[in-house]
Amino acid sequence: MIYRTSLNIGHDGSTSAHVHDLMGCATLASTKERAISKLEFTIPDYYRWLRSKGERMPAVRNPRVTIIEEIRTQGSAGEAGGSDPLFSCDRIICTRADISRCLQLLNYTRQI
Repeated sequence: MIYRTSLNIGHDGSTSAHVHDLMGCATLASTKERAISKLEFTIPDYYRWLRSKGERMPAVRNPRVTIIEEIRTQGSAGEAGGSDPLFSCDRIICTRADISRCLQLLNYTRQI
């Protein structure tokens, strides 16, 4: 499967990579290349995490990503209190199902 990804590249080259179809699945690294390469491990880990919460998810090996957009920002990517870009995928009207999914994922993060 090919995962659509957006990049936030900071003034210092630090980069966060956000996978469009996997809400909350992202990496942060000191370079664009490293942020993209970390997705090779982050995407399967995301699915493992969902399976650990009881969801039926496929095992993913060797995921491929395609970069949909890159946005350059003034601060460092992932900087606390800094501005985050609004990606094109963020501009899509969310449905009730999207909101329910988001709340479910947030609930998982609160479970011990």
